[in-house]
Amino acid sequence: KGGIILLDKLCHASLIDGARLSGLRFQRYLHNDVSSLARYLKRYAGKPLLVVTDGVFSMDGDIAPLDEIAALCHKYGAMLMVDDAHGLGVLGERGRGSVNYFGLSQEQVPVLVGTFGKALGSSGAFISGPQLVMDYLLQNARPYIYTTAISPAIAHATCEAVKLLQGADKERSHLSSMIHLFKEQLSALGFTLLDSNT
Repeated sequence: KGGIILLDKLCHASLIDGARLSGLRFQRYLHNDVSSLARYLKRYAGKPLLVVTDGVFSMDGDIAPLDEIAALCHKYGAMLMVDDAHGLGVLGERGRGSVNYFGLSQEQVPVLVGTFGKALGSSGAFISGPQLVMDYLLQNARPYIYTTAISPAIAHATCEAVKLLQGADKERSHLSSMIHLFKEQLSALGFTLLDSNT
């Protein structure tokens, strides 16, 4: 009670909906702007704070500066939650995602959310975090409580996809090359591109 959620302005709509469902007050800081986030963290210092960001933003491909965000969260005693739907399978060592890409630990990013429906080609999603958070969600998160669990077949397919992705360094390297080539070709045609490497 009395906590505040701070979300990046370009967070996925599902994260905004989640903030609304929580019943807590929430504010949206400027996109990938750690100075804007720092101002909110200072303003609400002393209250329970949850900072929420995408690891990779779906609309423009920006990668959140998770190292800087994690440092701010540590400084102000805020919990960090990263939705890595677009980073898992693509970024980091063996496709472990944007949190791994920045070399961050579970202590620095206590809550991680991801989907099985992007790089894993399956369906469903996951959330991991401290036991207290998981217990609370299991008992109180109505969208979770009143839904149907994924089937054993989908769970098995997802596990197999994880194994495949862990060994897909060659494919990740090829994807990176194709992104670079695509951007190079668009620039040559006179297109203005966003500053993104995804």
